[in-house]
Amino acid sequence: MSSILRFGVDRQVEFDLPPETMVADWSTVGLDVLDDPARATAAALRSPLDLPPVAQALTPDDHVVLAVDSETPQAPLIAAGAIHALQEGGVTPERIAVVLSHARDGSNEFESPFLTDHALADVAVEIHDPGDTDGLCYLATTDEQHPIYLNRRLVEADFVLPIGPLRLPSSFGYFGAWGGLFPAFADVATHKRYQSPLALRRAHSGSLAHEAQEAAWLLGVQFVVQVAPGTDDRVSEVFAGSSGAVLERGQRLCDRLWRRPLPRRAGLVVAAISGGPEQQTWENFGRALYAASQAVAEDGAIALCTQLSRAPGPALRRLSGLEDLSVKQHAVEKQTTFDAQSAALLAELLEKKRIYLLSELDAETVEDLGVAHVECEDEIARLSRHHESCILLADAQYAMPVE
Repeated sequence: MSSILRFGVDRQVEFDLPPETMVADWSTVGLDVLDDPARATAAALRSPLDLPPVAQALTPDDHVVLAVDSETPQAPLIAAGAIHALQEGGVTPERIAVVLSHARDGSNEFESPFLTDHALADVAVEIHDPGDTDGLCYLATTDEQHPIYLNRRLVEADFVLPIGPLRLPSSFGYFGAWGGLFPAFADVATHKRYQSPLALRRAHSGSLAHEAQEAAWLLGVQFVVQVAPGTDDRVSEVFAGSSGAVLERGQRLCDRLWRRPLPRRAGLVVAAISGGPEQQTWENFGRALYAASQAVAEDGAIALCTQLSRAPGPALRRLSGLEDLSVKQHAVEKQTTFDAQSAALLAELLEKKRIYLLSELDAETVEDLGVAHVECEDEIARLSRHHESCILLADAQYAMPVE
């Protein structure tokens, strides 16, 4: 049985396995993608769900801020489409600002100009800095008595339009649709609280998602734009309108796009992270690793195919050189850096599973984490032939096997 699993921008692994070995082949799941995400975004804002057109919610004197989650697929095109819809409402470019959530590892892949359309040249674009106290503003206190500090532009704006990606509710480290607003545009203390491995339990309970929703309500957000990811870091659909209607429609689509019914677990799961540098992150490493862990047998192996080139963060580096697995878990359980949740998951899985990583990193860096370094695509293909059962999982930062 011949299969091709694509990863990164233009890389792929070719497999030739007998049918009895391939438990599930999710390497080429065909999804509809948009040819023009900017046009689709503008159209969604002209005919939003459960709300009048966005132009009717604005006056020419309004200061409008687009709060763009940096993990949104094709974010520049989505933002450009939203800005054109705002201009149709009479808002001039000088009164529009785009604030991008910062990349938690500090890489910030978005280069200036973020918006390339010459008609958008006067739109201000900035990257949120959670450590800039002058750029933050106190909004309120949550029900659990946590202070909410948000980006000052958002708090002082007349109209805030959050833009973020949809994910399955069971996705690793997912704090609900409002997570792209809060904690994305909050202060350092809030980021640390959400990045802790302990926060994962609260994510599964829904309490942090509720807090994020509370912050959005206190900010007075009514309109929201949510982007359903497609394959190869493209866009499948754009939803705009009231949060309730958008999330209901968006989650139904996301379930259809990314839920993978699992026939049975396999001895080897090969999971791929698609997309360019903005997708090749340690956060997505954790998401892909978690998705693969839902499909691998108890004593099985996981192979991740990535173009990850960024050095491991502080929490992952604490795993380096540690042989005792219980010591590994203890070393990261109280960390609050951007990679803490991925590090905690890795430490937990290493106790029972063999993990392989194909990346742009050198062998010493990978093996210091307790992970087996894979040099090239052919090694992944050979590895698959040494297991009695195998699952291929494309776009593993979004997809989720479900028993």
